[in-house]
Formats: sequence, C-alpha cells, structure tokens
Amino acid sequence: CYTYGELAAQVFALRAALTARGLAGQHIALVGENSYRWILTYLAVTASGGVVVCIDIEQPVDAIREMILAADAVAVFASSSCLSICAPLTGESSPIQLLAALEDEPSEPNAVGFAALCEEGRGLLNEKGDPCQELRITPTQTAAIVYTSGTTSTSKPVMLSQQGILHNASDAMAYVSLGGRVFTSLPFYHTYGMTCSVLTGLIVGAHVFIN
Repeated sequence: CYTYGELAAQVFALRAALTARGLAGQHIALVGENSYRWILTYLAVTASGGVVVCIDIEQPVDAIREMILAADAVAVFASSSCLSICAPLTGESSPIQLLAALEDEPSEPNAVGFAALCEEGRGLLNEKGDPCQELRITPTQTAAIVYTSGTTSTSKPVMLSQQGILHNASDAMAYVSLGGRVFTSLPFYHTYGMTCSVLTGLIVGAHVFIN
C-alpha cells in the first residue's frame, strides 16, 4: 500500500536517474505484467518528456523484440519473466543503452535493479536538486506508444499525446463513477487499462488495487 506522496517521490527519483543517464525525452520500452513498478516507470518516463513504449507481452518473443526495436527504444524496463527476452537486444552495437529490471535483483547480469535506480535518483535529488526543473513538456508531444492487439493483422504502434491521454482519462471520469476504490485486472499495456483504470483512479483520488 502506497500513499500519493510516496508515489510522487518515487516517480521523481526515477525520473532524476533517467535524466542523469541522458534518457530524458527518449523512447523507453516497458515490458512486463501489471505491477506498481510498471506504473512508476510509465509515469517517470512521461514526466521526463520521454515516450513510454508499452509492449504487449502476449505476443510471440520475436514480435516483442521487433516492437522494441521498431519504436526506437534506447532503454528497456522488464519484469523478471521478460528480462531474458529483452537481454539479447543489448550489446556494444545495440541502440539499447539501459536494461533495467522491475525487480531489485535482476536475473540478467547486465541489468540494473529497480531499487538501485531509484536510490541513484534520490541521491541526485538530495545533492543537486531536481535536474528536470527546466523541463518543458508540450501538450501535443507524444507521451506513449501503444501497440494494437493484432486480432486481425500484425500489431501496429499508435502514438498517444500527453494531451490525448489526459483527455481520455477525464472523459472516463465523466462517464464512469469510480468511487473510492478501484480494482483493475486489465493489462496496462493496453490504453484502456492504464488510462481509464489507473490514471483516472489516481486523478479522482481513489485507492487503486492492481491485479
């Protein structure tokens, strides 16, 4: 259970770490099951002016790797079940600059643990202040790339703007009464699951339960 204050502090810490590594404003792939840290990464990337690439993990392994590369991702955050899928994309000639685990102790030797990244960011914030203070994000810039489910053909990338995501979240608020508690089992890598279930719940101040 996390408070809104704890969520914000962890998002800012991760954003600071990404900025210090030169990854602010870049395309960063997010590969994994629903989790609190999935949400943290999504928010940190978009808050840094970057583009979070939401990967459909129900696709075949080759398709997952192609999605990451096709979206020009320079970093990958992956859960323990997906790290081995993403690891072959790294290397000296690879565009992938960072392979980060959504767990603290990665199963891949070249991956960075999530807690270590957040601690790195907290140290930067304490020593030098927020490196993103001068950051300017425009409403129309791309915030996320979400792939279609591919039920009728190959999955296709769809670009969502900062403004568009917030419009969708506010529209969901207008039509659905969420109440004080929200439970969601919809996959976050689909826009309805993340935008309408999670973001809308956070905007209205609800307690969001994740499955």
